[in-house]
Order: sequence, then structure tokens, then C-alpha cells
Amino acid sequence: MKLARSGDKILVRTAGIVTVMFSMCLKTTIQLPKP
Repeated sequence: MKLARSGDKILVRTAGIVTVMFSMCLKTTIQLPKP
């Protein structure tokens, strides 16, 4: 149970980081003027 829980926490944390980075990249792409 502990291993599964810690694994889920890491999975959720990784997913959160990926989501934040993806949203930041999306905002940067939108802010940048298109050539």
C-alpha cells in the first residue's frame, strides 16, 4: 500500500509539473508574435 501510494503521489506530482510546464509553454507561444 505504501509503495502504491508513494507511486501515485509521484505520478500525480509529475502530471502536475507537466501540466504547469505545458500551460506555461502555451502562454509563451501565444504571447510571442507569430512570424
